[in-house]
Amino acid sequence: NNNNNNSKTNHNSNNNNKNNTTTTNNSNNNNNNSSKTATKTPPTTAATTTTAKDNTKSPKTPKTEPKTEPKTEPKTESKTSNLVNSISESIESFGFGEEAKKYQSEHQTQKNDDDFQNQDDGISISVHPTKMNQPKPKQKKPANVKPTLNLAVIGHVDAGKSTLVGHLLIQLGLVDERIVRKNAKESEAIGKRSFAIAWTLDESSTERERGVTIQCSYRYIELPKGKCNICVVDAPGHRDFVPNMIAGTSMADVALMVIDARPGEFESGFQFGGQTKEHTLLARALGVTHIIIVVNKMDFLNWDEARYNDICSLMGDFLLSSGWKKGSFDFVPVSGLNGQNLTKKYESQELQWYKGGSLVNILENLDSTRYYPDLPLRICVNDVFTTQATGFAVSGKIETGTVFKGMSVVFMPNFHECQIKTILTQNNQMVESAFAGDMVSLSLTGVDP
Repeated sequence: NNNNNNSKTNHNSNNNNKNNTTTTNNSNNNNNNSSKTATKTPPTTAATTTTAKDNTKSPKTPKTEPKTEPKTEPKTESKTSNLVNSISESIESFGFGEEAKKYQSEHQTQKNDDDFQNQDDGISISVHPTKMNQPKPKQKKPANVKPTLNLAVIGHVDAGKSTLVGHLLIQLGLVDERIVRKNAKESEAIGKRSFAIAWTLDESSTERERGVTIQCSYRYIELPKGKCNICVVDAPGHRDFVPNMIAGTSMADVALMVIDARPGEFESGFQFGGQTKEHTLLARALGVTHIIIVVNKMDFLNWDEARYNDICSLMGDFLLSSGWKKGSFDFVPVSGLNGQNLTKKYESQELQWYKGGSLVNILENLDSTRYYPDLPLRICVNDVFTTQATGFAVSGKIETGTVFKGMSVVFMPNFHECQIKTILTQNNQMVESAFAGDMVSLSLTGVDP
């Protein structure tokens, strides 16, 4: 019995020792887990005595790693959502919220369709954004190129506007002599010899038959001593074509008012119903800031000083009462038919009383209007037409910004996107880019006329 008791006590002691070993093993396991979380170092040699149960639990540890990754995703989503909300709020503040959302939804559905088709084909293709969203290349106007000044020639019908501008172009050497001889021969054949110089600008058969300007004609003048180059817009003077005159004058920076100095002719244009007053008020309303009063046909009056002073007095009072500032208008006497006092001062005893310069001297002293080529592109469309060479095209003046070939533009107000194919300036030159202040004709692709 004593031996049995001793064996029992020994067995109990062995059990106690086993319990002690298990507790030590558990303590070692706890120490190992704490060391893994704190220092992320491999387990110590004491962990080799772990039981099978601990080995089965060890594969569960990698499951805790994916839990840390999803925590970063909501942060990026919140940043992008805040960015999208700020952009949408800024767009809506400009009044284009609904149109922009519609435009975005259309392109998003197109992108989803493309992605779906690419997934079916098993090809991974990234859908690029439209050209409108791409940053435009930096285009700068060359430093040696003078700015362009747009000059509208306005006035009452039969005041001699086309003849004056035609003679000015001939004296500057901008018209071929063969064209001058051809126009003189054809006008003399039909009994309209005095219209030969005006036909330099009036090229259509309807204008030559009727003897009046119907459509605006454009000519480009480069003055060597001038501060800027001049784009001349010869506007019609007949009251039936006032809309065409408005279209041409709306793109002008300076106006050149031609007045017939002959007795009765000035009064008919200046009185109620005449185009002299109407064109002056329209030019002021369309944003013209400087006007040159050209008293034409002074040779018929032998350059009468009293008649010239009367016209200047009446026109000066009317301009001041119409809102023109003092110093924003000039006066010059000329003879458009004979080409006197246009490019050079007419040296004659009849004109000794005039102390000013010629018409070109006044044009050379004009300062160019300040434009902003760095602002977003804005073009006021003046005319829409179709040609066989270029197709659908528009013409107008670039108010702000820069335009270049291949650029994507948007027609307002329907947000119709199209691309620029070619750029034609008013001096009939194809260019790669044009800047604010230039009058251009643009051929477009992607437009349904």
